[in-house]
Amino acid sequence: MGKENEINVKLIQHTPLLHFQYDSEGATLRATEVKPKLDRFLISKLPGTTREGKFEQCEELLVGYSPNPQKQRALRNRFCKEGFNALNYRMQISAQGRDTSVTLKNMNYPLVLSTMGREPKHVDLCIVKEGKERMRIVELSINISICVKKEGRVEILRDKEKYLRKLIKDNIVEFFALNNFGQRSDKGFGSFTVWKVKDDDGEQVRQIDQDIKERLKNYQYFEFTLKQDMAAQSMFYKTFSVIDYYWRALKSGINYPRSGAYVKSYLYQFVRDENPERTWDKKAIKTKFNLFFGRKKDTYDDSGRTAIFARALLGYPSNGYSYNRNQYTVSVTNNKGIDRLASPIIFKPVFNSGSVVVYILFNEDEIKCMWDKGTVKFRFECRKKSREVLEMPTDMRYIDYKKLIDSYHKKNGYRMIPKNIKWENIISNGKGEVILSKPKQN
Repeated sequence: MGKENEINVKLIQHTPLLHFQYDSEGATLRATEVKPKLDRFLISKLPGTTREGKFEQCEELLVGYSPNPQKQRALRNRFCKEGFNALNYRMQISAQGRDTSVTLKNMNYPLVLSTMGREPKHVDLCIVKEGKERMRIVELSINISICVKKEGRVEILRDKEKYLRKLIKDNIVEFFALNNFGQRSDKGFGSFTVWKVKDDDGEQVRQIDQDIKERLKNYQYFEFTLKQDMAAQSMFYKTFSVIDYYWRALKSGINYPRSGAYVKSYLYQFVRDENPERTWDKKAIKTKFNLFFGRKKDTYDDSGRTAIFARALLGYPSNGYSYNRNQYTVSVTNNKGIDRLASPIIFKPVFNSGSVVVYILFNEDEIKCMWDKGTVKFRFECRKKSREVLEMPTDMRYIDYKKLIDSYHKKNGYRMIPKNIKWENIISNGKGEVILSKPKQN
């Protein structure tokens, strides 16, 4: 693309990008993933609370705009009823510098790398080359060129071109602060932030530690400091170990059988605290199909409470849930044909001078999708055990996710010290603590 009418954005990459073409040299962010997300984000920033209202603001900025009344009506219909969002600019992304990769020694990354329901050593997230399992990390310096004035028979009018350029420049920093990219993006992979924005009007230099904190000041986070001079492999492994612990302690709970260390799922406590008539799913499943196998039953009294499939409210994987107890397997289906629900919680790691801040973001599109499902009836069946089934109607609007995270941090006393993990060998601030933020204002 030529320099005229071009906005140049330089990014800093904080975490590995799990790219579907990981074995290709120069694999980096894809414009086909970034531009649609950016278009939706920019349109959300326009005045108007309805699609019709936003169409009035961006009609001439859309791909396919024409002053022809018939084409205008067709474009309005695509935008308002079909969710068409494509804005009229071109994007080109390139990685600058050498290509790098990190070897996954013994595939000992935590469970956030694994496919749900499979062993973490599965190789679907890495490249196998010369007998070694490797995961590609693209170059840390990324350049994005955005050309607003598109070539073609109908060009954006000059005043609208300026409007679109300003819209992009004013929101590009916040966009990358609120989004990750590639596979496992909700667990912190593919985290980028803007370093510089440059166009014909001059250059804007961003101070990461100040600007990103300002953009994300209303979001919860957890923070820790890595040891100095860590290799990239160790740095990423330690960071995702912290994310993994935070997530599992929140959603499913943690059990280390060899040492007896045990962390009860906070989701279980939250569901019970929110409604005295509700509890989560796990104990109901074990009770229904008698899957205790001589173990001491939970001391928690769930009598008189109705179970909901609470874990599905934090994400429902594409291959469904299954519970394995000895030789018995409990499988799950649902009455609304839900193939997958992405996690409504997104981890956004930002590295700065040895300090790691992991922001807790919310996938508003996914939350809306879950809310639109209303009540879903999940059906549990246990193979080889019984022909009986357990049905668990679950209101997909049950959880206020901000409240969940606020109370999770408060319950931990704004410090997280994992049991049975020597985090003093991982992080260097004091006793190996992870600092949890306090509640934020809306």
